[in-house]
Amino acid sequence: MPPITQQGLNTFGFMFGKEMWVPRPLSFTFPSLKATYRLKGNDRILKITCSRTSSVLSNYSDDFEIECINPTPKTGAFELNEQNCSSEVLVTKADQSSKVFNLYKTGTLNITCWDSKERILSGTFSMSVKEKTSGETVMVSVGRFDLIFTE
Repeated sequence: MPPITQQGLNTFGFMFGKEMWVPRPLSFTFPSLKATYRLKGNDRILKITCSRTSSVLSNYSDDFEIECINPTPKTGAFELNEQNCSSEVLVTKADQSSKVFNLYKTGTLNITCWDSKERILSGTFSMSVKEKTSGETVMVSVGRFDLIFTE
């Protein structure tokens, strides 16, 4: 796992159940990690996306996305729930299809650095996600990020 830092080092990682998840690009043409904070309609949206090379098929990617609606641009804990957040985890299966997981119940996003001038966003997160078809639940834990965001 990447260390917990607050310098805009563009690091990201979490545990997906018992499996460590860190960005690994499938190719150099698509970024494996991106953070944005932008206006969408009347809402401000914080969106973090991370892709990695699939652990089962090396020419496929697994994708993680979290999108928070109107988070306060300051440090502190931000509760994640279905009204203010969406999260999606796509995990490639051996048959080339994907398992799709979404936020289940609640989670926590703890912002430890929100520097609008330098565009640094750092913190930790955890949540439970549930697979759309099977109902399987997986804990996303010890999540950490230290990102430069765009607007």
